[in-house]
Amino acid sequence: MKKFTLVILLFSIVIVAQAPAFDVSDNDTLRVGTVDAFAGGTAILPLFIHNSESISAVEVVLKYDTNLVSADSFSFIGGRFDYMQGSDDFNFRDSADLIDLFFFDYTNCFETGNGLIGNLFFTVDINSANHSSVIDSSSWPLGLTRKQTIFSSCDGTNSILPQFVIGQIDILEPPDSYDTLWVDNVIGHPDNSVIVDIYGANDLTVDSIDIALEFSSANLQYNSTIFDGTRSQGALRKTASPTGQQILISIKFSEASPLESGRGVLAKLVFDIPEGAPEEIVEIDTTDYLDLWPTIFHHPESGGLTIRPIFIKGSVEIKESTPVEENIDPFLPKEFALAQNSPNPFNPSTDISYALPRESEVILIIYNILGEKVRTLVNERQRAGVHHVTFDSHDDSGRRVASGIYFYKIMAGDFTQSKKMMLLK
Repeated sequence: MKKFTLVILLFSIVIVAQAPAFDVSDNDTLRVGTVDAFAGGTAILPLFIHNSESISAVEVVLKYDTNLVSADSFSFIGGRFDYMQGSDDFNFRDSADLIDLFFFDYTNCFETGNGLIGNLFFTVDINSANHSSVIDSSSWPLGLTRKQTIFSSCDGTNSILPQFVIGQIDILEPPDSYDTLWVDNVIGHPDNSVIVDIYGANDLTVDSIDIALEFSSANLQYNSTIFDGTRSQGALRKTASPTGQQILISIKFSEASPLESGRGVLAKLVFDIPEGAPEEIVEIDTTDYLDLWPTIFHHPESGGLTIRPIFIKGSVEIKESTPVEENIDPFLPKEFALAQNSPNPFNPSTDISYALPRESEVILIIYNILGEKVRTLVNERQRAGVHHVTFDSHDDSGRRVASGIYFYKIMAGDFTQSKKMMLLK
């Protein structure tokens, strides 16, 4: 702690000594994202940085509307500086309507780059719907000087005032329910078929579901829908109506056997990818089918309430097949990869898959939004191939964890990657 306080003081002294002679840069940028959030929920706001030269420290001072949102925490996980999570060389504090984020590395400096710093987490006031909280740069009073958004050069002798791009939190009316539909993210290849799972989570019983979807490219061609082995298998009637790049899936359950509360796959869509299709990511999102039929859940036990569930879009990434080289096992992955967990959101468990092109020491860890370790899922040497592991919502001590945002991070050889997931209860 003494080391941290001293470095803060030294950094502040550099500011005072050189003020007001900051270098104003056209190339260095600090950008705040713009996101939607529900009143009474959580807003996850990304911060982005572009530094055109190596820097030793970053200070970010932000101002927000405390009548609409309140700051909770900050996480580096998933960003350029995720190794800073939990470091003594990082400080996050909030006071009144201000946030001060400061981190540094005077030994190795931060290399030139562009990308995500990390995510700010806010609690959104329940009465704030239909408002927007602007997140702007500001300054923090500190004795005879004021802290503000700046970068420090690698040798610590120069302070850079970056361009600043404001962001905001657009606050929406809370949904009638937190029932959710989400689409898997998969990879497909030209001249092949691909299966995309459609997941659903409902808190109350449901007697009918309409899922109206649209896919963003004609290179994804609808083939069929599979209901066998899904939560919809026992439904009274199941239909799929494709038109162009849209499809309406209608599922009707009998009054005696509605769909009980739970989560899991509701349907599996089979798509064909034509020969010669270019590499692209085809998004699968909700729509109003033929501008008439929306995505809905019908709840008989709540007086016949019809609601539009929260929808999380998915995708098919079309990638060209790689010719198999001689004497190379065609079933082995060609590169390290960490897949998005499935299902996501999840309760109580989710599957995490990852690919190893060669035998490696593998560590796979779950973190909460504060960057605290929750569970070590893997810590061993593993053979090349595709591996699967299940996170069952329990920590290393066997305790059930709370609902919310979590991150999982893999370290295998020189490969490191993190992804975000959500536990709903």
